[in-house]
Amino acid sequence: VYPRDAFPVDWAMTQGNWAGALQQRWELTGTIADLEQAIFLWQAALTVAVPGSPSFINDQYNLGNALLRRYELTQAREDLEAAIQAYETAFTALSPEHYDRPAYRQKVGEVESALGAELVREGKWHQGLDYLLSSLDKLSQGSDLTAHANALYQTGRAHELMSNLATARTYYRDAIRLYDHLQDTEGQARSQARLGSVLVSCGYLEKGVHALTTAHALYLQLEQADKAAELTPILTAAQTILQGQPVEESLDV
Repeated sequence: VYPRDAFPVDWAMTQGNWAGALQQRWELTGTIADLEQAIFLWQAALTVAVPGSPSFINDQYNLGNALLRRYELTQAREDLEAAIQAYETAFTALSPEHYDRPAYRQKVGEVESALGAELVREGKWHQGLDYLLSSLDKLSQGSDLTAHANALYQTGRAHELMSNLATARTYYRDAIRLYDHLQDTEGQARSQARLGSVLVSCGYLEKGVHALTTAHALYLQLEQADKAAELTPILTAAQTILQGQPVEESLDV
């Protein structure tokens, strides 16, 4: 009824509706083919949608959502990069007064944080840090405190890996404050563990032991004995130094 050439707007709207139905079915059944087809259909709809129109904005945003879901399954960085492009395009097309603008900004920030963390894990520290800093600029203005705390932690981790230890301490402490406010025990444990390691590396043994002891207790509270055990060597060595006793083996922190 609505061929592309004769009725391009109706054709594009139908593609988007079809894609939305397929993604909803994927969420119920987990059939990856439905998600793949939804992505294809939204991309097809965007070849016709008028840039800046409501349907263009919605399709870009929905495409970003679908790409993000596929990334969660495949861990393919290309999907994160494409999702950021889709979200940013949708965000840029919104008028400054649009009621959804803060939510779109938040979404861009969340995906930038995820991509930044991924790049840092791949050893692309500077590129990853750029994305993380951009994400913090957006997430600090949003309402999702968990996403903001996670981005602070990942930014601290990037600085730690780049040996910017003083800066890493600042970000880890900021993350801890937010995780404390959120009563996010796992976030507290993770951040306290990294902060403790950095403090010990910088020679602040007493503060480092305190942070590591806190992290150790939190991991036990979470019944994550393996993660608590990982902290034992550095914690024991730092305590030994504080007691004025020689350490038998060198400690790489």
